[in-house]
Amino acid sequence: MMDTKEAIDGVGAILTGFLKSGPSSPAHLEEIKSKVFEIALPLVTSPEGYDWCIENYRQQSKLYFDERLSQFHDLLINFLKQVPNGGTKDKLAKSMIAEIKRELRSLTKWPRLFYTLKASSLVVKREQNGDIAGMWRSHWRRAGYDYRPEHKERDGKVYAIRGSWAMQQGLINKGAGYTDEMTAPGEELGCSCYMVYFTSPSELPESMLTAKGREWIKAKDDARRAKNS
Repeated sequence: MMDTKEAIDGVGAILTGFLKSGPSSPAHLEEIKSKVFEIALPLVTSPEGYDWCIENYRQQSKLYFDERLSQFHDLLINFLKQVPNGGTKDKLAKSMIAEIKRELRSLTKWPRLFYTLKASSLVVKREQNGDIAGMWRSHWRRAGYDYRPEHKERDGKVYAIRGSWAMQQGLINKGAGYTDEMTAPGEELGCSCYMVYFTSPSELPESMLTAKGREWIKAKDDARRAKNS
């Protein structure tokens, strides 16, 4: 089985060839699609990636749900214990009913709860996947989109991933900040922001590079040119 780089380059070669020739027949489109998916599917469904995510999130979602259910249980018991025989008109106890209803309403929206968990978990795994930074993208320009002002402020800014290999080697600085210092894209209710991730210092703004980082890029470029000469 070819490695990831070879596979992705192979897809690029197929599409480049198609770009030059164009479709020779309606069946040609299906042929190209089949070739691409024949390479792509084993990549995206590899056991070490796809299966790990499913099992990991299954376990995490159960733990998260159990924790939230336990919190609801404690909230309910706390309220029941505060109500004396004969009832009460205590405003604090009455306000707890609204809190219990709010928590229960939140628990009924399990897909949103899970998405919040998933989004924050993905941020944690990013540095393990080789990503070193991410650019926040907001849809604030989209007509009718109820964007958060702070998310608009983040749009286009690049944030470093704490603990990344590039950070450990002193190749980059934190840029606009660290990704773990703010909420993750999609974590807050109604947010449709996303992050574009980077894996190499050469992809980052010049302002995020240290002197050592610029030397690292130069050495990589020199090695590439020497190899191609």
